[in-house]
Amino acid sequence: MKFYFLKMKFDIYQIVLFLCCMFLVTSINVNAQIRPGKIFTNHMVLQRDVEIPVWGFANPGEIITVRINSKAVTTVTNTSNKWMLKIPSMSAGGPYQMKIESDSDTIILRDIMIGEVWFASGQSNMEHPMGGWPWIPRSEIKNFEQELKDSDYPQIRMFNVPKLPSPVELDNLRSGNWELPSENTLPNFSATAWFFAKELYKSLNVPIGIIHSSWGGTAISPWMDRQSLQSFENSIVLPKIPLEYNEDKWVAQADNAWKQYIASRMMVSNSGLEQASKFSSSINDEKRWDSINHITGLGSISKKWIWLRKEIVVSNPEQSSKWCLSLGYLNRQAHVYLNGKEIDYFLYPKRVQAEFSSNLLQKGKNIILVRIAQPWGIPKVEGQEFYLKSLDGIQQLNLSEKWQILSPKETINDLAKVHSGSTSYLFNGMVAPIIPYAIRGFLWHQGSSDVGRSEYYKMAFPALIKGWRNRWKVADAPFIFVQLPNYEPSWQNPGISNTRAALRLAQSKALNLPNTSMVVSYDIGDPFDVHPANKQDFGYRLALQALSKVYKNNVIIESPKYMSHHVNGDTFIIRFDKDISNLRPFPNDNLCGFELTGSDGEFTEARAKIRKNEIYLTTEKVARPLEARYAWLDNPNCYLYYSEEIPMSPFWLNH
Repeated sequence: MKFYFLKMKFDIYQIVLFLCCMFLVTSINVNAQIRPGKIFTNHMVLQRDVEIPVWGFANPGEIITVRINSKAVTTVTNTSNKWMLKIPSMSAGGPYQMKIESDSDTIILRDIMIGEVWFASGQSNMEHPMGGWPWIPRSEIKNFEQELKDSDYPQIRMFNVPKLPSPVELDNLRSGNWELPSENTLPNFSATAWFFAKELYKSLNVPIGIIHSSWGGTAISPWMDRQSLQSFENSIVLPKIPLEYNEDKWVAQADNAWKQYIASRMMVSNSGLEQASKFSSSINDEKRWDSINHITGLGSISKKWIWLRKEIVVSNPEQSSKWCLSLGYLNRQAHVYLNGKEIDYFLYPKRVQAEFSSNLLQKGKNIILVRIAQPWGIPKVEGQEFYLKSLDGIQQLNLSEKWQILSPKETINDLAKVHSGSTSYLFNGMVAPIIPYAIRGFLWHQGSSDVGRSEYYKMAFPALIKGWRNRWKVADAPFIFVQLPNYEPSWQNPGISNTRAALRLAQSKALNLPNTSMVVSYDIGDPFDVHPANKQDFGYRLALQALSKVYKNNVIIESPKYMSHHVNGDTFIIRFDKDISNLRPFPNDNLCGFELTGSDGEFTEARAKIRKNEIYLTTEKVARPLEARYAWLDNPNCYLYYSEEIPMSPFWLNH
């Protein structure tokens, strides 16, 4: 019996020893000596018909072999712990497995497709997620729920590059995964890139991969590498490269700064919304509220969001079936409630005017409640028309006077610097680590943050294009970009302001570079939202450019190109490269949007006539025209279409 127990103990010891050894082996595999770049994950899409660079990290001298679809390539890790090799080109197909192995380790990546890969970048209109941002109310894209159901495209995959500004160029991302579209993942996909990918897939019927790297509110300089910026040292300040750099410490600080920023945006946009019903049910909590004589006179405000409240008396609401509430212009995000029910949400500079049925009103006392938030300043109430009236004109109340105001108790502490605006930092942390991943080309949607700097942009944008191509070592890689869409920055100058027009012209100068294409979009934006919800249109037009220019499909996407111009007496004559007699004006039959000026520099509306490939411009107010321009407004109200879907690009010509 004693021998039996000794033997049993020995067997248990052997089992425990075996399990420990297995755990050690498993641990070695989990903490693998081979570390492929983090852009290489399960479900990735690799570019077809070109050599495919694959790289990673291992111990110096370690021999690395990568196998995929009967192809195998071997290399040796260098003294900097890095290895790189190139897989021979492959045709579209999959799914495949990629095996990365050394003498001591093996990593297998699964469900890999070979197809078309595009790098999509820019600011918020490229970033705009399908499901919107949680810190911007109602920012989901148009028909979001319907689009969410149409997500069964398993051969489309997207990689969202983590946000990380860096003072030095990084050789690896901190995280990331290639994701298939589903109802869980699609809300976080770039909407513009998603609709671009869908159109491409429907036409090409090959796997489509999108590497999405963008950051809202960013100018062009953070996306440029230092080498491309050397010639701009007189225009911008190049940050000093730190003598000491601890990547782990920097990443932790950058993450913390971004989390602080998001928390502050969430607070500004959403804090207290759950109290709307409470604030609307009674005005007996007057000790917390201050009184103001006029709705536009908010007094000294130090907070980024406020509540406004007014009690009104409606004697006979059912006498009129339809009512209209007008509260001027609320800068910038405004939730409007009537008796505790939110009747609408408004984004400045849209006029705050809401129509509703009489059943929302009560006979006698009613409470109007407004929450205004301004993430980039102080909330304001502007305009002249503040009223509640019945649409039949029988009843009307003046709402301009005697309001209550409540500022929040919450305070936003000083935030750590995010560095998303620091020159070259986004290239360093969100572009460089992906180079030289094989791609077909680039998609770019950016420019709003550079409005007012058109002369600089005219030089910087081509420099960015050439810089990215040089770094990828693909001199003619297709570069497709979106020209700024229409937007009305202020209610006070509708149809007059033109600060975005100059930036549009600066963007178009990049077309002088080979293999560049531009999406004209001043007809598909939202005058009242810098983030238009109809991202379907933007993705579609980007895809049209790619299908025509890159994949040589028979798609008409070119608007007429300017060739020359001259003046004959009082007539400014513009010549184009093709017959333009089929130009279609919108919204009416008049050829509109053209202006002329003489020596005084004052532009005035011009009449236009088309003869074959020429436009003749005249106006009685300019006897000797010197300059002509077209669609020169932030929010053009008329335009010319060359084809059913492509408007003519804005221009400004000097004689």
